[in-house]
Amino acid sequence: MDIIEKAITIEGALDSFIIKYFVCELDKQPEFLEKVLSEKFFTLGPKIMIFRNIDYHHNPKFKGEYDGLVDSLLRIDNIRNYAAHAAPASIVTPMLLKAEKGKFSKVTLEVEYKEFMEKYNLAFSSLVRLIEELRKEK
Repeated sequence: MDIIEKAITIEGALDSFIIKYFVCELDKQPEFLEKVLSEKFFTLGPKIMIFRNIDYHHNPKFKGEYDGLVDSLLRIDNIRNYAAHAAPASIVTPMLLKAEKGKFSKVTLEVEYKEFMEKYNLAFSSLVRLIEELRKEK
């Protein structure tokens, strides 16, 4: 599974969390997904922002066990965007031009992938646990 596919998996987990948080009626959840979360402007970034805005209000556990989750999600989205949109900087070695704080640097996709996988593994398992906790509460 590549970066884009794993980012889609993270987005699906965020969809599940957001749906379960806002819509208690099971029969209304598919409609919320279709009419709200599936809109073209509702990409991974805005979903992370919604999650960030509700997480601390939802459960004080976020302050401890899940510290850094939002930052990891934002970095996942950032690396996903590099992989999807960055122009190759070299034909011989898969490198990307990376812009951060107004400066460009070259970075190999291999380095980005390694960081992505570390963030992905932590974030996905945390989201699954949170969805399960939310399911038990509702």
